[in-house]
Amino acid sequence: NSISKENEYVSSESKENTSSVSTTVQSSSEVSQHLSQKIATSLSSNTTRLKNGWYSEKDNWYYYNNNNMQKGWLQGGNDWYYFNPINGQMQKSWLQGGNDWYYFNPVSGRMQKNWLQGGNDWYYFNPTSGHMQKSWLQGGNDWYY
Repeated sequence: NSISKENEYVSSESKENTSSVSTTVQSSSEVSQHLSQKIATSLSSNTTRLKNGWYSEKDNWYYYNNNNMQKGWLQGGNDWYYFNPINGQMQKSWLQGGNDWYYFNPVSGRMQKNWLQGGNDWYYFNPTSGHMQKSWLQGGNDWYY
């Protein structure tokens, strides 16, 4: 893009897989209009879509709310999810939070509640908080450890 000595604005543009295009404009109002169109085209092609909801990238899940990546805990209906506080990846396995352990389904990412069988072992997770039971638990007339 340049202005020649005759006050003509010359624009040369080329795009991938197209030939070069040159435009010669005579008046300053045409220059202004031409520049406005170029700016509008540039802005529309560089505008990113606002992210809302679930996004998958390279086998990891992320959640966005108004383009803000979720980090930490997120409640969705009756389910809870946890997102890494640094990179925002959804948790898909065991997580230690302080003295408590939580388990997140490797496919859905939902926090486990109630009973879970892992191999020959059974684990109980509080139905409200989701933390794993680490001491005796009474279920009806039965006791579990």
